[in-house]
Amino acid sequence: MGVKLRAAMRAEVAVLSQSLKTMEDGIRLGASHYYATNDPSTFERSPAAST
Repeated sequence: MGVKLRAAMRAEVAVLSQSLKTMEDGIRLGASHYYATNDPSTFERSPAAST
């Protein structure tokens, strides 16, 4: 419900979940970004992000 409310307010919303199983739901509810926390690459920084 929070994702849907914030998206309706035109906020940029990121969803964190343990897996990709609920990705479709998050995007359907209005999430701008979806991150699976069990994916190690989720928390890796790109070289451009550290400058």
